[in-house]
Amino acid sequence: MRIGIDALTLVHGHTGGVETYIRNLIAGIGSVDTQNEYVVFALPQAVEVLDCCYENIKVEKCRLYAARGLGTYLRVLYQQLVLPRRIKRLNIDVMIFAANMGSIHCPCPSVLIIHDLIRHYCAANLPGQMGYIKEKILPGLIGASAEAATRIVAISEFTKRDIIDRLAIPAEKIEVVPNGIDECLLRVTAASSGKEIFKKIRRAYILFVGYHHPHKNLMRLVQAFSMMQDRTKTSHSLVIAGGKEAGTPALMRQIKALGRKDIFVLGAVSSNELAELYKKASLFVLPSLIEGFGLPLVEAMSFGVPIAASNAASIPEVVGDAAVLFDPEDLESMASAMASVLGNSDLSQELSRRGYVRLEETNAFSWRKTAKRLVAIAEKTGGQISAGFELAN
Repeated sequence: MRIGIDALTLVHGHTGGVETYIRNLIAGIGSVDTQNEYVVFALPQAVEVLDCCYENIKVEKCRLYAARGLGTYLRVLYQQLVLPRRIKRLNIDVMIFAANMGSIHCPCPSVLIIHDLIRHYCAANLPGQMGYIKEKILPGLIGASAEAATRIVAISEFTKRDIIDRLAIPAEKIEVVPNGIDECLLRVTAASSGKEIFKKIRRAYILFVGYHHPHKNLMRLVQAFSMMQDRTKTSHSLVIAGGKEAGTPALMRQIKALGRKDIFVLGAVSSNELAELYKKASLFVLPSLIEGFGLPLVEAMSFGVPIAASNAASIPEVVGDAAVLFDPEDLESMASAMASVLGNSDLSQELSRRGYVRLEETNAFSWRKTAKRLVAIAEKTGGQISAGFELAN
């Protein structure tokens, strides 16, 4: 069977959750499936990120000359108008659309992977903060893609429920297949890590990892951190690692207004730097108002970092009992959760232990397992099942 994978969202230098998902999914498929042939549709500049060293995985370069600021818009046009013709010409048996949207007029059966419906949430709850295209155009295209897809894969039970409620998609059309741990990140050694970052920080720290999207709730995080510091006088800094986004200007204004010198906004970091940040963190915090999964939670658990996190959306589902949860809209709740971990070494160690146990005993977050499930779903969608791939968990 010839299976196509839409990886057009993958851009060199971008390291968000969807980019991490695509990169690890393709590597996982290459390690578990030698029977099917794969064609990955990707931008030329993303080829080195994919690192496709498997004989049965080929990259089909899609040249897209995007004007500055119009990358998303032109990619969507390409996906809807050009990609279906290339799929047909290459005789693809089934397509995997890996990033929330698919070609509505795809000429073959398709599997649509929906990570989240954050754009729908932000359009309703944070209007005007994500831009016209993301708030007005993309939610409609995601809904149309979900209706057109033969099968849908949600990355969490929360996302599945959200798809059913917001898009009115029948539950029987949706499979849940969780994300995995980024093994490339785990293989980074301390010797190869960047040390310049730590010359700047110079003290113990709480870590957040992610882009500065409005739904990440970073404004409240810095306020809650400031509240905690004023009360407890801990020796910890707050380190925010991740690329600039729509929420960056407001975040920087908030930090300036608070007048704090113990909050460090690092911007995008390399895999080496990220691994070292996790290793040395005293606490990982995720204050998001909504998450489809929350990959940094799994990364933090894999490095043994205790976690304080929002009790919203998919987050409780991912962390289980390996985190102290708080109300993301309540500054007192957030500040108390962070202080409770930093001020109690026994609790900190117990959360670290529970994180390891959750990853090892459940074996739920494995890219090989994710890849096997998706291969089985793609084969079933295309009308064929190969030995060794089962739909069961």
